[in-house]
Amino acid sequence: LCGRSFSGKSEQAWRLADRYALKVLSAEALLSEAIEKAAGIQYGRITQQQFERGTWSSKELTRLGQKALSKLNRGGEVDDDVYAGLVIAGIHRIKEANDLLAERQADPDASVDSQHIASQGWVVEDFPGTAAQAALFEKLLSGYDGAAHVATRWDRASELAEPRAKPPRDTSKLVPSGIDLVLYVEADQDAVLRRNLGRRTDPETDTAYHLDTNRPPYDVVCKERLLVPTNPSNPSFHLSFQVAAHDVAADELKQFFGQFGTLHLVNSNNLTAEGLFAAVNSIVHHQIDKRVQDETTAAAADAEAAEAAAAVADE
Repeated sequence: LCGRSFSGKSEQAWRLADRYALKVLSAEALLSEAIEKAAGIQYGRITQQQFERGTWSSKELTRLGQKALSKLNRGGEVDDDVYAGLVIAGIHRIKEANDLLAERQADPDASVDSQHIASQGWVVEDFPGTAAQAALFEKLLSGYDGAAHVATRWDRASELAEPRAKPPRDTSKLVPSGIDLVLYVEADQDAVLRRNLGRRTDPETDTAYHLDTNRPPYDVVCKERLLVPTNPSNPSFHLSFQVAAHDVAADELKQFFGQFGTLHLVNSNNLTAEGLFAAVNSIVHHQIDKRVQDETTAAAADAEAAEAAAAVADE
């Protein structure tokens, strides 16, 4: 899920996860976890033995956390390849959890909660934000490297004879991707500011309100104690800079995902959270139906080929 801050990405990610048994991955949350693991190693809260007993994803998160912590301690920014690696580690952790669950379910002596089901996939709510991040992520997922040179006959053009003109790149052929679906949630600047600045919380009941979509009760006492929620890592006065930075990279990001045929744009300006989910869910449901149809067609083709091979063998 891509889009501006406060376009509704996070809520839609959690709604999709609940509907389709997916795991929500957040690059920022994974970074915090990785730094915590790295600090645990650095300050002796995690022993080397405990580290070695960890899963691959746990070790990878620790390694990436050490790399990020080293950069931050020198006053730098976390590199894009670290963010991409963190999300890949999060995906690996989902597979590790599914494999462990399958082992326990296969063991007649193991007790497994019947409500605990395997994750059917993942949804990333805050990454990638630029074409460079998307390229790194895609390369780690599928191995596709758009910057890699592909040898062609025009590399060996003769200097003695005038070479034929190199044909233009065929943009009609889609590149296979490791990502099934990319949803870009569009929201104009007024909608983003309104969603951000309209938030309120009641400190006594810990209830969240919004002045547009979930107004507080008409109670003077309640209204007097309402507070504007604060997030030190994402303060409101940074929002305009975040939007500007996102807008600079947005077109290139869309262009990158366009080559895979996975990009879908969803306008959230005049939609409630429920209305936006209806639009998002329609796209996801269509994608699932298409995948089932493709798998059914492929299975039928394989069965037909097997029957033909068997008939030839009998002859």
